[in-house]
Amino acid sequence: MDTRKERNLSLEAIESGAVKESANAGDLVACEKARIRALEIVGGIFAILCLLPFSSPCAGYAKEVEASGQQAGQETKQQNQTRRRLFLRQETTQETQEQDQTGGGLFLQQQTTQETERQDPSKLFEQAMDAEKRGDYQVAINLYSQAIALKPKNVAAYNNRGKAYCELKNYNQGIADFTKAIALNPKLAVAYANRGGAYSALDNYNQAIKDCTQAIELDPNLAVAYTNRGNAYNGLRNYDQAIQDYTKAIYLDPKKASYYDNRGYTYDELQSYDQAIKDYTQAITLDPKYANAYTNRGAAYYKLQSYDQAIKDYTKAIELDPKEALAYNNRARAYIKLQIYDLARKDAKKACDLGNCEAWNMLNE
Repeated sequence: MDTRKERNLSLEAIESGAVKESANAGDLVACEKARIRALEIVGGIFAILCLLPFSSPCAGYAKEVEASGQQAGQETKQQNQTRRRLFLRQETTQETQEQDQTGGGLFLQQQTTQETERQDPSKLFEQAMDAEKRGDYQVAINLYSQAIALKPKNVAAYNNRGKAYCELKNYNQGIADFTKAIALNPKLAVAYANRGGAYSALDNYNQAIKDCTQAIELDPNLAVAYTNRGNAYNGLRNYDQAIQDYTKAIYLDPKKASYYDNRGYTYDELQSYDQAIKDYTQAITLDPKYANAYTNRGAAYYKLQSYDQAIKDYTKAIELDPKEALAYNNRARAYIKLQIYDLARKDAKKACDLGNCEAWNMLNE
C-alpha cells in the first residue's frame, strides 16, 4: 500500500469528496480480481459469459457502480447548480440592497451637504467672493444677500455686496450697503473709504473727501482711502492735493497699478506729460493687460505730438478691450493728424457706433 496515498487520505480527510472517489475505484479493482478467479475455477462458458458486459455479474456490478456514480454525480451537479443559483440570487439581492442603501445614503449625504451649505453664511460668503473674483457681480450680490439673510449683522457681507454693486455702477445701492456696514461697525475704516469712492463716482466730491478722511483717521495705513480721496480732489481740480494723496497710496501699496494710472492722469492735467507717461508706463509694467493705462499713455503721447506712438498705445488698448470707444476715437484723431483719412474714418465710425462721435463729427464738419 502506498503510504503517500494513505498520507494524502489522511490529509484529505477534510476533503470528503476525494475520499469517496477513492473508495469507488477500490471496489472496481476488487471486482476485477474476483472475475479473474472465477475464470480459473469455473472455466469456458462461465468465463465467456463473465467477459460479456451485459451478462457478467462483475460487469453488472461495474455498471451499477458507474450508473450510481453518474447518478450521484448528476444529482451533486444539479444540487451544486441549484445552490449556486440560490447563492447568486442571494448575493445579487444583497448587492442590490447594499447599492440601494449606499446610493440612498450618498444622495441624502449630498442633499444634506447642499442644504448645510445653503444655510451656512460662511460658505455662502466664500462662494460670493469666488463669484466676485470671476467678475460675476450679480451672482456675488445674490450670494451675499443670502448670507445676510442668515446672519443680518454680517458686516463683511454688507461691505462686499456694496463693492459688487459699485462694480455694476449701482453706486447708490453700494452707498446704502457701506452705510449699513458702518452702522454695524462705526470703526470700520474700509467701509468709509469705499463709500467715499462711491460718492466720488457720483461727483459728490466733498462727501467723498469727508468719508475718506474719516477712514484715514481710523486707519492711517489704508491705501485705498488715500487714492479715493485723491480722486475726489482731482474732481475738484485740486491737483496738487490729489498727487499728494496718490503718492501716499503708492508708498503704502507700490504694486497697485491703478494708483500710478491715477497719478499719471493728474500729471497729465498739469501738462506734465513726461511724468504722466512715466506713471502710465509703471502701471503697464505692473499690469500688462491694463487697457486704461495704454489709452491714457496714448493721450499723453498725442499731446506731445508723438502720433505714431500714440497710435501704438491706442491699438494695444483696443486689443485688450475691443469695446473701448475712447481708444477708437483717439486713434482716429491721431490718424487725422497724420492725414490717413481712410483709417481715421473707419475708427471714427466704430467709435461713434460705440457712443463716442467726436472724431466722426470732426471728419464731417
